[in-house]
Amino acid sequence: MNNRTNTLELVTVAFAAGESRLFALNGSYFELIDCPSPVNVILSDVNGSQRVRLMQGEASFYSKDVDFAVIQITSATTQVIRFAFGTGEAGTRRSTGSVTVSGAVALDAATLAALEQTSVRPEAASGFFNSAAALSAGVAETVFTAVTNANGAILLAANAHIYEPGATPHVAGFFAKATAPTTTSDAAAEPLMLTTQICVNGAFIAAGKLEVVQYIPAGKGLFYVDEVATPANAYTRRSARYKLL
Repeated sequence: MNNRTNTLELVTVAFAAGESRLFALNGSYFELIDCPSPVNVILSDVNGSQRVRLMQGEASFYSKDVDFAVIQITSATTQVIRFAFGTGEAGTRRSTGSVTVSGAVALDAATLAALEQTSVRPEAASGFFNSAAALSAGVAETVFTAVTNANGAILLAANAHIYEPGATPHVAGFFAKATAPTTTSDAAAEPLMLTTQICVNGAFIAAGKLEVVQYIPAGKGLFYVDEVATPANAYTRRSARYKLL
């Protein structure tokens, strides 16, 4: 006898065209209930590893028995979608009328890739960034440019650590933007990871780590920028792992 309590919740969300949203929701079952236009869905675990990739998914597409902690949905069109998530499967996929299928049903390359990604394995990065060079204030380091990002990108990991022997506080981080930002307060730059800092015996230590895998839309580059000059020493470094789609 199975005494485990299954849970299933419905979520309704309005999307703008080209918008990508992240939902910190735990579960092992996911289903698109209402979805007027196809969407891309990525289910990741607590470590940021992608467990399921559902490309161009439509209503009734689902995944079960695969644990996840983050749901990422990207919609190419303006629409309202509804999805279900939880620890168990319940409900109905009832349809009205009749359906006739003639001929063969072919799976395209994107669908086959989505099915392949249902296996449990870490997401492979297509590029890496690692730097310890000194930076001038407001002069960004480029991880990849907007031109390079033609189909969208996924930021899998990002870290930054700054040690400043003097008394200069640092505000820095990784940002997505069409052009290189010159400040962390740039309204057009999307902050993906920001550093926090402490002062120890007159020395500033700033550090930051990407907490959740982030999607970067096509036409935006990835940059690292610091508000003040960044020193070059053995304790200052920033790095990133990403995948260009």
